[in-house]
Amino acid sequence: MKYYKNNIVENICPHCKILMEERSHKSITPKLLKQVCYYSKWYYCPRCARVYNYDKYRIFTYDIKNGAKINQNNIKIMTNQPTGGSITSIPPETNEYPLLNFKRNEETDTQETQLIKFYKLNHDGTYENGTTLEELLRVAITRLKDLNMRFPSRENAIATTKMEEALMWLNERTRERKERGVEGKHLL
Repeated sequence: MKYYKNNIVENICPHCKILMEERSHKSITPKLLKQVCYYSKWYYCPRCARVYNYDKYRIFTYDIKNGAKINQNNIKIMTNQPTGGSITSIPPETNEYPLLNFKRNEETDTQETQLIKFYKLNHDGTYENGTTLEELLRVAITRLKDLNMRFPSRENAIATTKMEEALMWLNERTRERKERGVEGKHLL
């Protein structure tokens, strides 16, 4: 796949602390459209050769809810924060999200996903069962600790600590909400 450099942007590589290059696809190819999603642009560090992708540039070619390809005239962009005029492919009230599999399916040359479903409390008091962010963090912490035993690194240890800290803050939020009597309710 051919890429071209658009320009240098004021974006600093977290690893090297130098300006990164903004890059994008020269054209949208059929191979890109076979994937569940791709990135319209990304950042490349010329010193360490790391690539940084951001969700606001992720373009889905597959409608997760309906299980159908998205009409390419109506490509949907997934973004964590609303930006001017972008369409989000996952409604804000959803409790299902796609996780990209690590390897592409070599037979079909497609990127497959797994669907993860979170617990959702409805406004009428009913709920849709699923997992929680806390449970995802517990699994990620266990997995990374296992990997760190086999392939120890400073980065693994730091990432584990940060995930443990995130879990601690989520548990603190739950404790505080229970203390105020608003846990499990649509109240601040």
